[in-house]
Amino acid sequence: MLVSFPACDTTSDQAADVTETYIKMIYPEKVVTGQTIYIVGSNFKDVTEIVLPDNITIKDFERTGFNQLSVVAPSGLKNGFVILRAGGKEYKSPNEIKAVTPTFSVVFPTAVKTGEEVTIKGENLLEVQQVIFPDDIVVDALHFKRKSDTEIIVVVPPGTINGDGVLKIVTLSGTILTTTIISIEVIEIPDETSKVDPITPNTIILLDYEEHGGHNGYWDNGWGGNTEIAKDAETGNTFLRVTGNLNNNWVMNCNHQGNITATWPWSVADAENYIIKFDVLIPSDVDGTGVKGMQFIFGDKWDYWFGDNLVPKTTDGEWVTIRVPFTKWNKQGFLDFKSGTNGLFGTVPKGVCFDNLRIDPM
Repeated sequence: MLVSFPACDTTSDQAADVTETYIKMIYPEKVVTGQTIYIVGSNFKDVTEIVLPDNITIKDFERTGFNQLSVVAPSGLKNGFVILRAGGKEYKSPNEIKAVTPTFSVVFPTAVKTGEEVTIKGENLLEVQQVIFPDDIVVDALHFKRKSDTEIIVVVPPGTINGDGVLKIVTLSGTILTTTIISIEVIEIPDETSKVDPITPNTIILLDYEEHGGHNGYWDNGWGGNTEIAKDAETGNTFLRVTGNLNNNWVMNCNHQGNITATWPWSVADAENYIIKFDVLIPSDVDGTGVKGMQFIFGDKWDYWFGDNLVPKTTDGEWVTIRVPFTKWNKQGFLDFKSGTNGLFGTVPKGVCFDNLRIDPM
């Protein structure tokens, strides 16, 4: 029996064999200027060029993680497929990217007090970096109460001024959007005694270095080395301390859920309504900007790349809670954390401390 096969074009849409360059996916699919585009696949060692839509050729790109390339979206980017050039061949992405622009539509309520929430509505807001209140009081994205593609919720900060004014929305590219006028009333707010969000009955604890039934917290010392499980003599709290620089390696990790006597569920049905939290302590002599290339892992899924600027430059030696909503990755519906590894991976300088990787409802 004679079997014939059609000839292959030089632009490959899928892997010809396991040794050939192969693009599994491009994300995010909606991209704003200045945002990092990630290309995931295999056998990228021979890639010399990334070609973005409208034939924008880039030779200066980054190799991040395992079989992953990244490139920053330039201004003027168009919709379309991404192509890799390797070994004289071209490989086209299975999905297209869509170039979008952040826009503002409405802000409410139009009269607020310091300490209250204000909501900003629009489109393509996921990569907004800051909201600036009157008198140039900046609220960074890490401190937004909620951020999605269509909505930002932020608490009116102390230090802003009484009266009418507009909010400035700073995008990833540095473009500034301006809201309509709102009225702000400044009231005295007592100082907070803690910068750490509490553990509640609704919290799903993934990793806290404490004993839970048959689970020994010391099992979760970082797999990448250069970490230790430490205990605060004053408070009795157990946490992880980085004892030597970690370079693209495991920071937090746990795959012993079966040993944990849990009082919480191991899954959520509506991920879009949940937020990832962990606590971090950065000593005053350590530069938090050295925390780079960070990636969350849940249930063995490496779908949660964050990158740089996950933590502040310093916490002045105090514990603070870091919050990242699942909407950052457009996650919706069911997510399961019961099997496989849950953790945090990346580059971290010596001295930074971590604790309480958890999931909370919005």
